[in-house]
Amino acid sequence: MSVISKAIPVAILGGSGYGGGELLRLLAGHPGVRVVQVLSRHHTGKPVHAVHRHLLGMCDLSFEAELNLDALLAEGRGVLFSALPNGQSAKALSEILARAGAAVPAGGGGGGAEAAPWPEGLSIVDLSADLRIANSALHAASYPETPEFSELRARARYGLPELGREALPGAALVSNPGCFATALQLALAPLVRSGLRGFVAADGKTGSSGSGVVPSETTHHPLRHSGFRAYKVTGHPHTAEVAQQFQGVPLRLSFVPQSAPMVRGIFLTLQAPKESFAGDLPGPEAIRDCYENEPFIRLRGDSPNVLDVAGTNFCDLSMARGEGHVVVCAAIDNLGKGMAGQAVQNMNIVLGLPETTGLWHAAPRPI
Repeated sequence: MSVISKAIPVAILGGSGYGGGELLRLLAGHPGVRVVQVLSRHHTGKPVHAVHRHLLGMCDLSFEAELNLDALLAEGRGVLFSALPNGQSAKALSEILARAGAAVPAGGGGGGAEAAPWPEGLSIVDLSADLRIANSALHAASYPETPEFSELRARARYGLPELGREALPGAALVSNPGCFATALQLALAPLVRSGLRGFVAADGKTGSSGSGVVPSETTHHPLRHSGFRAYKVTGHPHTAEVAQQFQGVPLRLSFVPQSAPMVRGIFLTLQAPKESFAGDLPGPEAIRDCYENEPFIRLRGDSPNVLDVAGTNFCDLSMARGEGHVVVCAAIDNLGKGMAGQAVQNMNIVLGLPETTGLWHAAPRPI
């Protein structure tokens, strides 16, 4: 691991949303980096703390409209986070790279991706869904409304460290996983290692912040704080990331996401019958064996609680075994391990910094 000697410049695209605000909160206390630009065309010229009121005194920058890539890389190394919405992020990144001479076409599978020049010293962490799915057909089926940008996706490394850390050190482009996808994969991996080869049912409750800063009829918190509903019950796009992670394993996942009356958090429950395993039903030791040396995975003896992970990068897991089935529960903060916290974790690995830098803190309790 590198010793932190000089703060590395960081810029954030789409810095006015919940993801951008959480990135800024985490990076304000990170000893290895310094934020030099925060971009939002809608809020150009406004102080960052005018939009993110909790950052008064923590960030003295104002929102800008255009990235100054030369300034970001003036010291030879820089990190660009993109917290832009799905469908906008890959387009914006492609335009930035094109202006820098690293042309990345929007369509086709052209094969010239590795030959295209990349700005020296630049690392990008994309928080959108635009670059997560390597297979073009699977991407198109999961996100038909978004541009494909297959050449850019060909460069991207999928950033779920606990299940693919070896691909991340020194990466030029990291695609941050989805929130439900993170919880699903981390809960499933111990079962797959223990012989899960068939049907598994999952449901996931999520807080209102997962829908972003712009309210709608189904996501605005005053309209959901006393309600509870399911959505996308047979086709949530985050299941494509699960299929990608466990390709070759004959899983049949039924996933039902649900809108819960809370602001932060994802609570996931997996249930798998004995008939879905090649051998005996696993017990809690399966989680311990899978994640023994993972700093952000915690094994609970009882049910996880979203309160215990709020504002953190932890994923709390538990496992219970019945006579004919096994149950795994997971809790993460959708803005933490499900988004901005994991993005900072990925950045740390890319830069060779200790993985927990800027992230090693407990949840506030009570909240």
